[in-house]
Amino acid sequence: MLEDEQTVVDQTAEAAIIESTVFGRLKQPRAFSNPRTWSGAVASKLSVDMEGNLDALFPLEVGKTVSARGTSHYKGRSSPFERTCVVEDQLKITVPAGAFDTFKVDCRIRFRQGGYTVTFWYAPSIHHFAAFSDHGIFLLLDYRLAEN
Repeated sequence: MLEDEQTVVDQTAEAAIIESTVFGRLKQPRAFSNPRTWSGAVASKLSVDMEGNLDALFPLEVGKTVSARGTSHYKGRSSPFERTCVVEDQLKITVPAGAFDTFKVDCRIRFRQGGYTVTFWYAPSIHHFAAFSDHGIFLLLDYRLAEN
């Protein structure tokens, strides 16, 4: 299992810049649930075409649901999928980077051959998630706010 440390090194209202020990520097727009928005080293291995987007998730409100369809491309293979995200709750969580007021967002990804759910705990104060669960729990270790 790969261990990846991700550090938010810069952020604005639109995006967080992440340093990842596995993927290098990534730009993750605040609409974190839009897979096509990843950029960085991972983009050379995986690409996603979306037929819609999930930006309507913002502003986050408990109970809000958005869906979009798309196709992922990896190593010459293509797979259509549907992604539905639901803002489930507002919670205060503590991770190594500190305590954050968050919105818990469950995103269900369905492929022809099955699916899975990714859960994000999005912290509006840093325009990024403080934790997420995707085949394991990943916690924000550190972050740095952008200087205005």
